[in-house]
Amino acid sequence: MKGRTTCPNCSKDFILDLPKDEKKHRVVCPNCKHKYFVVQKCDDKNLKDECLWEEHGEPRKTVLSSIKPKTNRPSIAAILLICVFLIGLATAVYSETFIETSLDVTSSFGLSGTVEIYITNQSNVSLTNVSITLNNEKIEHKNDGYYYKSKVEPGLHIIELKKENYTIQEIEILVTPFFNSNIDIQMEEGTGNIKEIKYDTIGCSIIIAIFSAFALFAILSCLRRQHVDVALACSFFGIFSFGFFFIGSILSFIALIIIFISRDEFQDGSKGKIF
Repeated sequence: MKGRTTCPNCSKDFILDLPKDEKKHRVVCPNCKHKYFVVQKCDDKNLKDECLWEEHGEPRKTVLSSIKPKTNRPSIAAILLICVFLIGLATAVYSETFIETSLDVTSSFGLSGTVEIYITNQSNVSLTNVSITLNNEKIEHKNDGYYYKSKVEPGLHIIELKKENYTIQEIEILVTPFFNSNIDIQMEEGTGNIKEIKYDTIGCSIIIAIFSAFALFAILSCLRRQHVDVALACSFFGIFSFGFFFIGSILSFIALIIIFISRDEFQDGSKGKIF
């Protein structure tokens, strides 16, 4: 039986042949190659406007498209994820500034962290009686080479280590709320100049860049309206890109909600699953 239907993707009208039954059939648009399902009978009054079928040369009948009418929600999600990627990229480049500003925010809420330092010599023997100061406050020896201090303000801090017959060391450490900052330090025997060791932010930059890259895959899925599972998973991982003042995390979370709400608009969603 010949009939006419309209592609829900490009609005192209075309003629097709279907068996005389009420089963659902998959059709392919000759213009954009979009695949969707149609049925020859539409009894649901609520779906009447979506029934796009006219039997060729005979009285009007209906075919129901399996894809719901498009909205701009996936596009909005893509725009948010573009912002997530750009913010994450900027954060990766200026990771030290990001760490300082973000942890300043957490400290303003009264949050604090703890520092635990384990000190050995070059023979890996634990050292006691080491003078350790952090922000001009002394860190007391706990036991067996371990030194411990609680209620430390989050952020980057300099600790100074002194012991007779050992080189003085100044080491930059990162303190975060809720977690112990465990640091292993090996002191070198000798005297002379102070040995300074800066905190390496390259690792943070790489991690932030990787999670920001996930947003790119979610952007492509949203723009193409394909692979909703990829869009959902990658927008979730984008939450861990953080960004200045956690803006990237917030935007990625909002995009995740929008994608979930509009999941039926994707070609492989529950309303348009491709087998």
